[in-house]
Amino acid sequence: MSNKVPSPAALKGSLLHYARPRGCNLLERTQSLGDYVELRLKNHVLPYSRSLINAAGPETTIQYDDGATGKGLNFASQDYLAMNNRPEIREAAIQAINEYGVHSAGSPTLLGNTVNSLALEEQLAEFLKTEYVVLFPTGWGAAFGTIVALVGPTTMW
Repeated sequence: MSNKVPSPAALKGSLLHYARPRGCNLLERTQSLGDYVELRLKNHVLPYSRSLINAAGPETTIQYDDGATGKGLNFASQDYLAMNNRPEIREAAIQAINEYGVHSAGSPTLLGNTVNSLALEEQLAEFLKTEYVVLFPTGWGAAFGTIVALVGPTTMW
């Protein structure tokens, strides 16, 4: 386990400080960013170089790029509701894989909908007492679609 306390220098700054690199050549322009990343890697505080060792959950174990491991609260995975370890969720996933395979779907315009997703849209619309509900394949897609609908050039509000 990595119980190493990071150096104060490794906790200073952010990637924003490297958004406008200066210098005559590519290596000169990126040297300070490289030094920053290397310092954060050595101190296990670079959020981009970690891998899950076990199933994501409220607490999880990670591996750093140098092979060291760490354990702590999980604020980084997409298991927002900490449901991936619940037995009923796992059983439903196994049943869905057995019935439908591992197709990840995608955009509704390109065979992303299934009879199940359409039924869920209908059930949600009924529950919410609205005419339509649209399911998005990703959280990013939902956020983007919402922002475009609310502030786009053809907003109906």
